[in-house]
Amino acid sequence: MTEEEYNTGAVPLSSYFSYFLTLFHPIVAVIFMFIEVVSEWWICLLQFWLGIVGSPDQISSITFEYKLLMLGIGNVLGWLFIQIRAIIGAYGVRRSNKIVHGELLNHVIHCPLSFFDTTPLGRILNRFSVDVAQTDHLLYMMLQFVLNLTINMFGQIIIIAISTPLMLAIGIPALILYFVISTLYMRAA
Repeated sequence: MTEEEYNTGAVPLSSYFSYFLTLFHPIVAVIFMFIEVVSEWWICLLQFWLGIVGSPDQISSITFEYKLLMLGIGNVLGWLFIQIRAIIGAYGVRRSNKIVHGELLNHVIHCPLSFFDTTPLGRILNRFSVDVAQTDHLLYMMLQFVLNLTINMFGQIIIIAISTPLMLAIGIPALILYFVISTLYMRAA
């Protein structure tokens, strides 16, 4: 019996990209990314508007009732964007599950008989139950989290730059320095 081999190291970025391509048809992927960007930027704009509503001296010509009305409409639209994003995401996860499970089943069915002699049955069952279930749930949630965080970060940087332009002179070099340090750290870890 030979020693079992495991892959080590980071998962290649191409694997995540190919998973994203199984989520959506390319046209739906463009719509999903558009709604993702709009919903996250809408949340940033609502936070900016909330700062205007909370400050009595900013835009004093607008009545308080109008500010609250705009905030209410903004929240309803934000909720609508998030619901559309969730529906498209559920469709994508369902589509991805079909493709990933189908390819996995197809590969297992077409394996030579020697594969079944050398591979424990429990390992094959785990691929179809535990491992794929984690992929079904966690991978999409992590993709959604990374997209939300990235888009929200750029939105916050833009909002801060609007109110404090000097921040760009300090913030952008600090962001580049952080990226370089984190890249070096990830290689060393």
